[in-house]
Amino acid sequence: MISRNSIWRLLGSFLAIFFVSGAHAQVDYYSACDTIKGVEIVYIVTHDEYGGVYFENAKNSLMNEPIVWTDTGVRAIPETMPFAERDNKIVNEIIHKVFTKKEIKQFRKSKNIAEVGVIIDPMTGKSMEVAYTLTNLKEFNDPLLYSIPIQKFELLEILIKQELVWKVSPESKKASHIGKGFYLF
Repeated sequence: MISRNSIWRLLGSFLAIFFVSGAHAQVDYYSACDTIKGVEIVYIVTHDEYGGVYFENAKNSLMNEPIVWTDTGVRAIPETMPFAERDNKIVNEIIHKVFTKKEIKQFRKSKNIAEVGVIIDPMTGKSMEVAYTLTNLKEFNDPLLYSIPIQKFELLEILIKQELVWKVSPESKKASHIGKGFYLF
């Protein structure tokens, strides 16, 4: 778990970036890199042929692993995927701790989307791993979401892991892990 001092350092780092770069400067933090370092987390960045960016904590280990039913050893398929439900009120509280109302409104105007992927412990419902996808479809030519500093996503990951506990269906507790996601903007 990340300490309160780490969160304050992260917030301080973000504020420094915010005021140095200017609130209106549109910088692309993601297109030209394979790794990007936040205050405490290193992210691996991959790019798709459509202009999208996927990045995840370098320590993630389950994001690309198949979900397996622990009682049978059978790989889960779409029809049998484990289920977990998030508390949208908690998700919105977390988002508002990271982004201002003005930022949320601005980023929602983008024709592209930002998605959050979460790996969940089926026994506890705790969020264990977090990854992000930012689209920048060529037909929209709108790299606005790429201007969000990594420190924002880092803080979002920390808060998701600390505060977002999912309600796991009883039968899903037999899964090796659960993968879920939600739209950020």
